[in-house]
Amino acid sequence: MRGAAVLLLALGACAPGTETLETDALARAVLAGLQTKSFEEDVEFCGYIARQSSGELRASPARRGTFDTCTYSEPGKDEELLASFHTHGSFTLEYDAEVPSIDDMLGDIGDGTIGYVSTPGGRLWRIDPDTEVATLLCGLDCLPSDPEFEPGIWGPVRSRYDLPALEARFEEG
Repeated sequence: MRGAAVLLLALGACAPGTETLETDALARAVLAGLQTKSFEEDVEFCGYIARQSSGELRASPARRGTFDTCTYSEPGKDEELLASFHTHGSFTLEYDAEVPSIDDMLGDIGDGTIGYVSTPGGRLWRIDPDTEVATLLCGLDCLPSDPEFEPGIWGPVRSRYDLPALEARFEEG
């Protein structure tokens, strides 16, 4: 989001499910813009998506985190928090960052907020706190990917994970 303070997306009369599609699209655009910086600095960047009182969706300015964590600011009092977003930083052989972490899942479930996660391989995930499932919205290279990324290092990536499936993946890796 280099230099951009906010991104706005107008919401007109929405059919059921349209807001989720609009939020997905905004998260994808924001994370696509953060990927390269995240790789270069080897840190996570994070923020939130909220609905303003005017009905527009807004992505907050991204905050810089650390290698493995990031805390986004709180939405304004006239905003309804819809989702969080964060990058997973650059590729490393030390950690399987191609899927949401258990902490990612638990945090979004605990907050009751949808979470979006981008990976070094250019994948985009949506964590649904109601179903407690992470769903792959788009696969390898759908977002900018780290030039150092090595596909397949951590084995095949499924299109959906619940907590037990993520726990099993991390125990095997």
